[in-house]
Amino acid sequence: HPPTWEVQIHENSSWSCVHGVERWRADCGCNSGKAGWNQQWRKPLREALDWLRDKLAPLFEREGKRFLRDPWAARNDYISLMLDRSDENVREFFEKHARREMSELEQVAVLRLMEIQRHAILMYTSCGWFFDEISGIETNQILQYALRTIDYSQEVFGVDLYPEFLKRLSKAPSNVMQSGAVSFEKNVVPTRVTMERVATHFAVSSLFEDNPEDLDLFNYKATVDFFDKIEAGTPKFAAGRLSIFSRISHAEKTFCYAVLYLGQQHVIGNISGSMHKATFDEMYERTSKAFRAANLGDVIGTLQEYFGPDKFSLSSLFSDEKIQIIQAITETSLDAGESTFRNVFNENYQLMSALEEANMPMLASWRNIATYVLNADLVNFFEEEDMGELRVLERISEDMKRWNVKINDLDLLNHLSGQRVFHEIDRINMDESSVARVNWIAEVLKKVKEMGLRPDIWRSQNMFYLITKGYRKDQWVFLNNEWETAFSSLATMLKVRLK
Repeated sequence: HPPTWEVQIHENSSWSCVHGVERWRADCGCNSGKAGWNQQWRKPLREALDWLRDKLAPLFEREGKRFLRDPWAARNDYISLMLDRSDENVREFFEKHARREMSELEQVAVLRLMEIQRHAILMYTSCGWFFDEISGIETNQILQYALRTIDYSQEVFGVDLYPEFLKRLSKAPSNVMQSGAVSFEKNVVPTRVTMERVATHFAVSSLFEDNPEDLDLFNYKATVDFFDKIEAGTPKFAAGRLSIFSRISHAEKTFCYAVLYLGQQHVIGNISGSMHKATFDEMYERTSKAFRAANLGDVIGTLQEYFGPDKFSLSSLFSDEKIQIIQAITETSLDAGESTFRNVFNENYQLMSALEEANMPMLASWRNIATYVLNADLVNFFEEEDMGELRVLERISEDMKRWNVKINDLDLLNHLSGQRVFHEIDRINMDESSVARVNWIAEVLKKVKEMGLRPDIWRSQNMFYLITKGYRKDQWVFLNNEWETAFSSLATMLKVRLK
């Protein structure tokens, strides 16, 4: 398809702003309508990134020439490595661009050089300037790229560009915070990904795993050399030695850690990237002995003796991973609470029934417990792997009606019941063995409707429509009346025409 039209570029124009490229470097006046807001931060943000880029370029070229024939050509060809990071492709990249055969540490340095330039390009992603506020997620993202170049520069060049970069960001006014620098330190710096943070994440996770396996997190791989965990009721103590490998830079480092869980969200841990194996073994022997003797004070004191005063806690983890671990802790606490509530509910079930029959008011505390237990039963019914007994759902419905118990989370149960119905429809086999399943689905849909639920059934409707298309086209006939009655009942509940 050869070109048939000639196109000319209208310089400094843009598809999305009448002010052209000013949208990406100045307070052009365009925004999403926030009263009193301005975009005066755009110019100092671009100037800060330009300064960082111009500082990096000569450092990259100087260091790159030590290892590479043409550092900039290698930078341009780095895309081939980004698309395929296999060992073979890495070897071919170095054969093509290296001045000489390099050691593993030198290869790590070169890969970090490539990453410096990659992130120096990424930090100019256009959405960082397009929107209204420097503390928004788009600008935070490009500043994460900038922070990555700063961190790599510290490792490769031994220069600290952070203070000056922060100073320049302080000139960028924010509509929400004091300045771009404040936003940077609050929103961007905590997202830093380092080998030590990956190892820290593994250390905390190991408290809640019976046999923690090798961990993949982001572009890092953790390999366990030693791990042990001791539990004494709620408190737990874990210690280990592991290596963290970066699939990007091929850097690798060994860490030793020990972490203590005291219940709820209370986690105290220490980590070291320089502790010798013999020292770790000695530390572990002392701390594990103290923990088994229930002397938690000695455990904490011994950890400080070997690791120093720096500690980590749940707040040290990456945001998403922190949420996962807190959810695991919460589920454990809720399981214990549910068990207690269920015991109270079961022990007083007959008495609550008697009060209801006598038209006497139920204690508010009992009603709250009944609400918790019956809602939990309803969730459990729909989360079971196999079809639950319909009498269980009937009992839950009757008890909720008897004691005027409301459904706590309609959205959740609409979703769960809809998922359950779809899961069972997906299991339907076109033979007589499906009759029980078809009847079960229809009865469940009737019951949840009576309970005030409105499950999401559009996927179930689509699936059922496909399953029964042969009947609508008179290509199939029902095996017997029982089969036809079951399918007709389900079709009615799903509002799908069967014939």
